[in-house]
Amino acid sequence: MNFDIFDSKIFKDIASTKFGASFIFGFTVGYLLKKSIKLMLFVLIVGVIALFWLDNSKIAEIKNYDFSSSLDRIVELFKMFGTFIYEKIGEIDQSSGIGLVAGFLLGLKFG
Repeated sequence: MNFDIFDSKIFKDIASTKFGASFIFGFTVGYLLKKSIKLMLFVLIVGVIALFWLDNSKIAEIKNYDFSSSLDRIVELFKMFGTFIYEKIGEIDQSSGIGLVAGFLLGLKFG
């Protein structure tokens, strides 16, 4: 009896629709999310250093109120993004959610 599990219809259905596609999607999202966060943090740090240098050189003036309100706005945007992601994860069904979460975590690890 020559039975190959990879040629069976059940394996193809599970791998292509329930686990495989969501795993690839989760991996892609996790990888790109980590890369974009790294890039955003780099740009933010360079921008803050440039602002402090410009303030120290008396080329520009930083008002504490404007700077803190900008940081508060950035924090609020991150909270809104986190709430959005949390709601979207709650809408995923369990069969495709396992692959999505596994792919997302691996994407974050390798990103």
